[in-house]
Amino acid sequence: MKTHQIKKIKWISAILCLALFFSALGAIPVGAVVNTPVVDGWTVSTSDGTNTPVFKIEKGNKVNIEVQVTDTAVPSETVQVEVVLLPCNFSVGLISPITSFTPPNPATKTFTIKLDNALYDGQDNNIKLRLIYKKSDSTILGQAVISLNIDECVKYVAPVSTPPISSSAPVEEKSTNGLILNAYAVLDGNGNAVSSITAGQTFTIAVAMLDNRIDDSAVSDIGKQITVTPYSSSFSTPLSITIDRKTPVDGKLAYTVLFRGVTYGSGEPKFYFDISYSQIDGNGMLYPMDIPLAQQTLNVGQALGDTSSKVIIPKSITTGETVISAGSKFNVTATAFNGSTSTAIPNISVALGALPEGILVSGGSSSQFIGNVGPGGNITANFELQAQATLKAGSYKITVNYTSTDTDITATQDIMVTITQPERFEISDVSVPDMVYVGMEETLEVTLLNQGKGSIYNVSGQISGDNLLNPGQKQYTGNVEAGTEDSISFSLGALSAGSINGTVTITYENDSGEIKTLTKDFSCMAEEQAIMEPDSGIYDPTLGPVEENNGMPVWAWILIVVVIAAGAAGAFWFMKKKKAKAVQLEDDDEDI
Repeated sequence: MKTHQIKKIKWISAILCLALFFSALGAIPVGAVVNTPVVDGWTVSTSDGTNTPVFKIEKGNKVNIEVQVTDTAVPSETVQVEVVLLPCNFSVGLISPITSFTPPNPATKTFTIKLDNALYDGQDNNIKLRLIYKKSDSTILGQAVISLNIDECVKYVAPVSTPPISSSAPVEEKSTNGLILNAYAVLDGNGNAVSSITAGQTFTIAVAMLDNRIDDSAVSDIGKQITVTPYSSSFSTPLSITIDRKTPVDGKLAYTVLFRGVTYGSGEPKFYFDISYSQIDGNGMLYPMDIPLAQQTLNVGQALGDTSSKVIIPKSITTGETVISAGSKFNVTATAFNGSTSTAIPNISVALGALPEGILVSGGSSSQFIGNVGPGGNITANFELQAQATLKAGSYKITVNYTSTDTDITATQDIMVTITQPERFEISDVSVPDMVYVGMEETLEVTLLNQGKGSIYNVSGQISGDNLLNPGQKQYTGNVEAGTEDSISFSLGALSAGSINGTVTITYENDSGEIKTLTKDFSCMAEEQAIMEPDSGIYDPTLGPVEENNGMPVWAWILIVVVIAAGAAGAFWFMKKKKAKAVQLEDDDEDI
């Protein structure tokens, strides 16, 4: 049997085996990305089993978080939703899979995600979750990603109306390139103005802002697009921050910020906060608005005690990058200032705390000496670091410590940096047959290689092109782990003789939840399959080469040789016998 015929039989056998296999298991679904779910709301409660509502989360707190989600495009066969916590500023002890839904309509499902023993690192309030939709046999049907910002811990708290800000309240108007702090008031629990404060006293600070840099129409969701960050060692972190839109002034943005549950500790009674803005793109995602950060200062009444106390007040700590690739260098810049209005702080040093394993100081020192800083003076330190190439993707905390020879004066800042592994995911090979015969199908195999140190998720493939018998084929292969390879196979057939030109498109999701694609072109030739008619004399290329007739067959030559040899032997025997007879006749004559 010819080699190409053996290959055809093996290929047909493989198809029959696969057909029997899939008929028993059912077709493997394509892992299409479903629509973005809607976060209906969330609640935060204590993790001690009492489920007491929590209205403030501080660094190191453990809480339980319940998130209510509705998805209008859940695959109809979904019976379970696996929830995976993506890198963020919370670590979670337990996330239970979702196995119950309401209402029963398979196209719309509402469910609750429970995050138990969530530990908050004190940096950001964003939580990002991946939802993986599965069948009863755990086959993946699709996935989605949701993100939420826990601004006030408990969503849908009944709004508190903004108290009036009296024009007679203490005012320290300050303009930052068009941002004007018009007025503010310090209010007690009954909404009455407070003219003086004492240590341990809790109150609300209401601030009226006008931003001449921004048109009112540019901010559609004021609660999402404006971020207010307080920082002051003399006051506690507010229990909640609410931003209320006000009537525009000449078309410009006006709003009020309410800092509720602020407690005065000690030291200079100045309350500092930053204001930043974001834009919303067409997909509802936030990204920074090109407007400088605004730093504001409030002189909150007349505090009791020494207002000239020396204190280091941290202002900001940044890396200048949203994510950092493993193996690359990055800078950490920390800023603070002397909160005293009359006294200098001697011999200030700024040093890095213990760095996470895999993050090293790249240039310079881990400690910088600043020296004496006068009243209200700024403190700035910059550190050049490097994330090692082997560092796993995730969030890492970096700490900066401020110290002085005046041992009672210290301060600390933390920042979480997100490390990602460079993607080294590629189509390493596309194997196509040398020839495809019209009406028959061969196999096109795509080899995928992940040389990176992070996993690649939800990998699927599709082929398209010209003269394809089955264009648009889609295959889903799932995840490709770090340091491994996988393959996807497609049926390859031709509509007509000629060239086949196509493209393989691979779609996948990286560690950061970004959906990306890889493409690679392929080509081969197709021929018509010739069929041998009886006595037609037409050559069928599938039957292999035909031996040429170059003369008399070998067997005929052998027969001729045998006949000649037999004739020669007979002639020899005849001549010998005749000679013997002649000798006998001569002997007889002599006897006579």
